Amino acid sequence: YPGIVIEERFVELDRSDRPPIEFGVFTIWGRVWMAKMNYVEEGHRDRVSGGFIFRDGTFAEGSLHEEMPFDWLDWPHIVEIAETLGAHKDFFRTDIFVGLPAAHESATKEERLAAVRYVVSECEIYPTTVFPTDRITEEAARLWVAGYRGNYKVGSNTEVPKEFLEKGWLGEQ
Repeated sequence: YPGIVIEERFVELDRSDRPPIEFGVFTIWGRVWMAKMNYVEEGHRDRVSGGFIFRDGTFAEGSLHEEMPFDWLDWPHIVEIAETLGAHKDFFRTDIFVGLPAAHESATKEERLAAVRYVVSECEIYPTTVFPTDRITEEAARLWVAGYRGNYKVGSNTEVPKEFLEKGWLGEQ
């Protein structure tokens, strides 16, 4: 049915005139591999990429930063969210906003820190990002494909409705 979706407006922790920080977190076989951080940097009008961050919190070569520029940010929580949503999938991207609901614009710094939220804004089943180097792109491809190379066990699936099998909706068996 036709309809509309209305999202709550989120803002950056220290600047209510800016959008929240956004992480596009890539999981491969249920484990965070890398994330792309986007935010509006001081002196810029538009979002910039702060760089690519590996699961351990280190930044990839060519990133704008060498360490997380936001000391209040809970990186392990971002990893936990992405791995929960990426579980049991070969490749999954989870976009996570980190910021405040706009209603906290006039709150004190302590109140704003207490109100920081980590919100899933989008999910995708394939990469739509250009990685910073060919080496990084090749590593993602290697990890993704490696999971298909004999790293599985064929089992029976009793959850498939009989109609799917009878009508051939699953392709050749």
